[in-house]
Amino acid sequence: MELEKQRIVLSALCNNRDLMSLCSSILKASYFDPSLKKTVKFILEYFEKYKDVPKLQVVRAETGAVLEDIGHVSKTEMKFVADEIESFCRNRAMTEAILMGPELLQKGDFGKILSVLKDATTVGLQKDLGINYFEDPETRLKRSLIDEPKISTGIPELDDAIGGGIGRQELLLFAANSGGGKSMTMLNVGKNLLAQGYNGIYVSLEMAESLVSKRLDSMITRIAQENLLKEMSKAAAVIENNANKMGKFRIKRMPENRTNINTIRSYLQQLEQSTGFVPDFIIVDYIDIMGTTMNVSYENLFVKDKYVTEEVRSLGFDFNCMMISASQLNRTAIEADKLNHAHIQGGLSKIQTSDYVVAIKQDDLMRSTGEIILEILKSRNSRGVGKRMLLEWDPVSLTINSTASNKPSLELKKKSNVILSANNTIFNERQPESTENSLLSLMNT
Repeated sequence: MELEKQRIVLSALCNNRDLMSLCSSILKASYFDPSLKKTVKFILEYFEKYKDVPKLQVVRAETGAVLEDIGHVSKTEMKFVADEIESFCRNRAMTEAILMGPELLQKGDFGKILSVLKDATTVGLQKDLGINYFEDPETRLKRSLIDEPKISTGIPELDDAIGGGIGRQELLLFAANSGGGKSMTMLNVGKNLLAQGYNGIYVSLEMAESLVSKRLDSMITRIAQENLLKEMSKAAAVIENNANKMGKFRIKRMPENRTNINTIRSYLQQLEQSTGFVPDFIIVDYIDIMGTTMNVSYENLFVKDKYVTEEVRSLGFDFNCMMISASQLNRTAIEADKLNHAHIQGGLSKIQTSDYVVAIKQDDLMRSTGEIILEILKSRNSRGVGKRMLLEWDPVSLTINSTASNKPSLELKKKSNVILSANNTIFNERQPESTENSLLSLMNT
């Protein structure tokens, strides 16, 4: 933006308080020509302190800058100037981020490079002013059926307890003792989402990609882990037969502790650019051994886990996807009959951020009898806290299933026509017309 145009923009801002209110959050003195930086700094500080724009005479007296009195700014002019400011600030933010690159590269601060570039690309005006609550509530409620659908975890009892399933931009956190079934349970939910046609990514910070793959092999083929190689041809045929009936799935191993949310975000962006793959859900296995982008001592687990959990949940917002992860239970949980927030390693910081927290309990006796217990420790959207559910666990296929084989599934809108049958095989089924028609009729009333 040329110097004269920058002067006109500042004049418009000083002549219209509403325009200044809209644009003040993205304006920085460093974006402007050196001759105007002092002026911009004064205008922003004045507005922040007095919640109004300074008179042009005041600007001149304080900074020496002579701005033009352009008179009343119409709505059309205001929109034009706002768009110009938004474009100008975004370009300047990106330029500053790029110029910071060499210094950050020299320091080896790659996470900071990704962070400043992300911040630069998100510079923009808040044109969405939110929901006008009292305006047309019936339409608002109808829209929520489309905009905020709950997606089944594939475990009816769990769906019932957390309010119908998990939604996009939400974080479902499982918790168990070491070796207590965290990875297995997350992969079960992932398999059920794949069976509904959703695309997913499994970020493993602990297990090798091949081990995660073999577990999913058993879940899909119902062939025990130790027999997969013996029955390789059969297993491959079953998996290939289901490839076109399920969502796409990527498994990526990343180093524990050194991996933070920027590492995962960079991988997702590279994956989308090279293959066009965009996930509907992301499984991070698991939060406790992730790093954070914040400068915090790893000895302070409460603060470190708080930042990590917030960053994982924010990834779901950025990519509009479901987030699934896990955490360790502490030693006191081993003998506890009833679990609570205090049994989560790291404490309340993870629970406060997560939308749902589900504890897993499975001892040697339960494994031998093919049982597993899930207990709801937190549910943001239901009254299921404290609810315990006894489920079946198949040691051959590693699948978790409802104990009531005749228990009806929740009526949820599916992404595709692929569903999961009671015996865990995958097949196509026509979506019931009554469900679709009732939704259309509701939207048209």
